Amino acid sequence: MNGFQDYNMMKKIFFARFFALSLTITCTAQQYSKAKIDSMLTTLVNMHDSIPGKVLMKGKTCYTYAEKIDYKEGMIKSALVIGESYLTMGQYDIALEFANKAEKNAVGIKNNELLSEAFRLKGQCYETLSFFDIAFEEFGKALKAAGKMEASNDRFRQEGYIFSDMADCLSQNKKNTDSVKAYYRRSAYAFSKMEDDRIKRRNLSLVNANIGACFIAGKQYDSAAIYIENAVRLAEITQCDKAQLLASFNMGNLELARDNMQEAIVQYNYALAIANKFQRNALMSTMHSNLSKIYDKLGDKEKADYHFQKLISENSIVKQSQKKGLEKPTKELVRNTTQKFQQYSQGALISTISFIVLAVLLLARVVRFYRRAEEERQEINKQKDRLKSKEELLEKAKKIEPVCLENVIRLAQNNDDSFLFQFSVLHFDFYEKITASIPALNLEDQKVCAFLRLGFQIKEIALITNVTVRSVEARIYRIRKKINISFDEG
Repeated sequence: MNGFQDYNMMKKIFFARFFALSLTITCTAQQYSKAKIDSMLTTLVNMHDSIPGKVLMKGKTCYTYAEKIDYKEGMIKSALVIGESYLTMGQYDIALEFANKAEKNAVGIKNNELLSEAFRLKGQCYETLSFFDIAFEEFGKALKAAGKMEASNDRFRQEGYIFSDMADCLSQNKKNTDSVKAYYRRSAYAFSKMEDDRIKRRNLSLVNANIGACFIAGKQYDSAAIYIENAVRLAEITQCDKAQLLASFNMGNLELARDNMQEAIVQYNYALAIANKFQRNALMSTMHSNLSKIYDKLGDKEKADYHFQKLISENSIVKQSQKKGLEKPTKELVRNTTQKFQQYSQGALISTISFIVLAVLLLARVVRFYRRAEEERQEINKQKDRLKSKEELLEKAKKIEPVCLENVIRLAQNNDDSFLFQFSVLHFDFYEKITASIPALNLEDQKVCAFLRLGFQIKEIALITNVTVRSVEARIYRIRKKINISFDEG
């Protein structure tokens, strides 16, 4: 009897769990419906100018939902949103990874608009990493895909974006300003053909700001003012943070170029608040640099030093992001190159290449042997020249006065003209290292290196050389960038 009751109990539990599972599956299916995902993506598009972290989290949720129901279009749009967020946050390697995912799926469903967006995102990643030729190639692919879009308004918008990307790429690659302006104007023309709405005005604001920047570079300030003022007006109408950031930044540059220091400070501070919100470290670095120069001219040392320290901090963040983001894209380039090579490889070609590789390796070993022998010979000659130079310096020093640490320090404290020569005798190895191997250092740089080697503090160096502490700090910062070594090394 107990066995029969246990059986009935187990039966009831089984049906209860089966019902709960069916209900869960039904709810999940509703939760992960295409309509729900599309609605979430629409919200994300409207959050385009929001904080990247927020958009990133919601984008990942959309991607998970779309992947569960194999909704390719939703996966592509989510991947693009995630990639753009990572790009804004400076994580270029992850951004490129999601751009590749979007491209692969867009090719599969033959959606030209999404394929064009995927190529755009890849181009922006490569541009940020300074692979300008590859970036321009990706933008060309994006433009080709955009030309196949059926809806004219969407096509004009996409072409406007891509022409603007191409102009940015040329500008970053230090190309002719006229070429950059030409692409920005093509972008403005494409946007002008769109139906009038907030997106059109926002895009025109961004393009006008960039054209104005080109005129600033060419010192055509009146022409620059026309475009930048129009950019500011459109940015205020749309209340778009990104447009307001670029318009204020370039207005600050214009005021700085015209020596309107106070106006430049107002514009830069406004732009800094927006840039900080969106973690635009590279732009913040430029603005802190400009503000440091402005306050230096105005004689406000405290604020000049503050912005100089912020500049160093932002530069450090940018360098870390670029270093971290460079590894995967480089591997991606190598992999793509290998794949292209394999597509054209044939059996006979491989045999020929193998022979060539063996020949090259053999030649390389021979060349390496002779190069090593030549390097050893040159090193011996260098050592001889070094000893000869040292002997000559010692002979000269004996004729002047005895060389000792006390004398060198005394000459340093008096900022005597013969200080550097006496130091070179006392610390010959150190002086030879900074002069022979780093020719970019001038006499003032060498003198600062010598002071630091002797243990002088920055304030003491400033007092001796009759300059400000900040000037000494700035010179040390530039020296460290040139030589990239510690002053404590011998």
